[in-house]
Amino acid sequence: EVTRFVNDALAMIGVTPSGEVFIDSRPVELRNLRAVVALFLMENPGGGVLIEADRECSTGRLVAVLDQCRLAGAENVAVSAVAPSP
Repeated sequence: EVTRFVNDALAMIGVTPSGEVFIDSRPVELRNLRAVVALFLMENPGGGVLIEADRECSTGRLVAVLDQCRLAGAENVAVSAVAPSP
């Protein structure tokens, strides 16, 4: 999945079936995700996060990504399930 910043108010985070995390088409280690999201929120007060998770990714990985976003201070977090690529 490709992740990008949209309209300077929404950070989109992609999670692949294998659990890899992407921001702006670049892989991000889970341990660094909190800092990246915190920086985004500092630059975009009131901004939100959309996690686009492949339906094949594990629930545990999705929850870990969600936790990092919340720990970064994100109050507006949404999750979208994306159908696997054919």
